[in-house]
Amino acid sequence: GTDYIVRYKNQWINGKSRCISRKTVGKLVGNKVVFGRKFLSENPQYKGFEAIYQDHEIIFLDPTEEKLTFTEFASKARACEAGATYVLDSIAEQSGLTADLQAVFPSQYRELLSLAMFLILQPHSSVCSFESFAQRTYLPTEQTLNPT
Repeated sequence: GTDYIVRYKNQWINGKSRCISRKTVGKLVGNKVVFGRKFLSENPQYKGFEAIYQDHEIIFLDPTEEKLTFTEFASKARACEAGATYVLDSIAEQSGLTADLQAVFPSQYRELLSLAMFLILQPHSSVCSFESFAQRTYLPTEQTLNPT
């Protein structure tokens, strides 16, 4: 049979531990983790990473050959929230908006896309909140915005 890796979230309800969420992460082929399509669509930050399952834990294989546990990998990863901005980034790419912005603003198009995403997803926030949003969210740019 096939062995699957499943992530559970339990909560105490009326003095009993109950499973409130169950999501399949992927399957095991030997000790290698093969992430599922649904998991990767919900967690695009893990796309392209190789991982193994060892001692009841997912171990990410860093390109530098350093082995990282899931917790260590997550703490090193810049992106914590990625779903909505990943979708917006895909829409911008597929619609040609990214290419158009790059043609007009070659050195700033990523920053403009990132700011647009912030304004779409946080319409009632002040632009001065962008920095904290950027620290916890996947965005096309890794740079902070320059006021010039």
